[in-house]
Amino acid sequence: MTAEAQRQLASLPHAVLLLAPGQRLAAANPAAEQFLGQSFRRLQDRELGSLLRFAEQRLAQRLSETDAHLSARATVVNVRGQRERHVDVTVAPVIDRPGWQVLTLHD
Repeated sequence: MTAEAQRQLASLPHAVLLLAPGQRLAAANPAAEQFLGQSFRRLQDRELGSLLRFAEQRLAQRLSETDAHLSARATVVNVRGQRERHVDVTVAPVIDRPGWQVLTLHD
């Protein structure tokens, strides 16, 4: 990722996570670090499911479909070590990178 792209992602107010195949965390902007309560250094290569859980089983199931576009509003998420939160979630596959996804979360 270029320095310019990193600066742009860092300026976004929403948590942005780049997920590698197997839903492993490959990148996170500062808002995502704050949302998850940990630095990217501690989050890197961890499975999404070990960091947070969605209350809606169907949503969690759809997230595993790496080629699916998904939007959910006011869905309940449990972040490890934090209180339950209601968030908007979007997921999209990364073009030309099979199995990769971009996930955004915001209150």
